[in-house]
Amino acid sequence: MKNGYTLIEVVIIGILALTVIALLSSHTQTATENSAKFSEKSLRTQVSLYKIDHGNAPPTSLRLLTTKTNADHSTTGSPALGPYLDEIPTNPLTGRSSLTESDSATGPSADGGWTYDTDSGMLWADIVTR
Repeated sequence: MKNGYTLIEVVIIGILALTVIALLSSHTQTATENSAKFSEKSLRTQVSLYKIDHGNAPPTSLRLLTTKTNADHSTTGSPALGPYLDEIPTNPLTGRSSLTESDSATGPSADGGWTYDTDSGMLWADIVTR
């Protein structure tokens, strides 16, 4: 009767374990990237809906997506449009929901949340890691 594993068996089990861990790690990263793409697309869709309700003008701030607004983008009186989101979603790549807003943004920033161009309505998920 055998009382343990041989060195070869231990090495084979170790190699199999490392292979499984590498595969799971790769799939986790892919899932995170896909989740970020989905969140970015969802935000862009909400910006598009906002534009439809506001004469093709993008929101002057993404924060306007989380509140009721008037057709002139104001929030005074009795706004009837929106809200389009409950809250700004967390960027799955960075774990942040912060906003960098500019009238001349051309791509992701180093902030880690979302970057939004207030003139064009373009939006990017920041890609800084946690």
